[in-house]
Amino acid sequence: LTISAPDLAKLVSLLANDGAYEGVSYLSPESVAEMERAQFTVDPGDTSPFDQCLILRRQEDLLGRDQLYYHTGSAYGVYSLLSYDPDTGDGVVVITTGAPRQVDQRGLYALPARLSERLYEEMEARRP
Repeated sequence: LTISAPDLAKLVSLLANDGAYEGVSYLSPESVAEMERAQFTVDPGDTSPFDQCLILRRQEDLLGRDQLYYHTGSAYGVYSLLSYDPDTGDGVVVITTGAPRQVDQRGLYALPARLSERLYEEMEARRP
């Protein structure tokens, strides 16, 4: 998939809001629930286990949140991470270039994960 960060953020918003974006329903809540349904659990051994859904993964206690759905991407020096919190409905998109290919202890590309965690911290600090 080749997509801009703003368009990817629209997709994250759509998933985090049960298929609706800016008040328009594009997917049924049932379709989103099916995409979020765990198909099986993966335990890679050297990183944290995660639930594999259809196109998403789910982990608990990730990036300072109780649980997040996410998808990673990499190609030609680009490392990315999209994620959203189903409890709060907020999400983050990070796309990096020029970063080394490093994976953190949770199995995420390290730089996008660190930046995402910082953004979630900022959102939490601004929450009323």
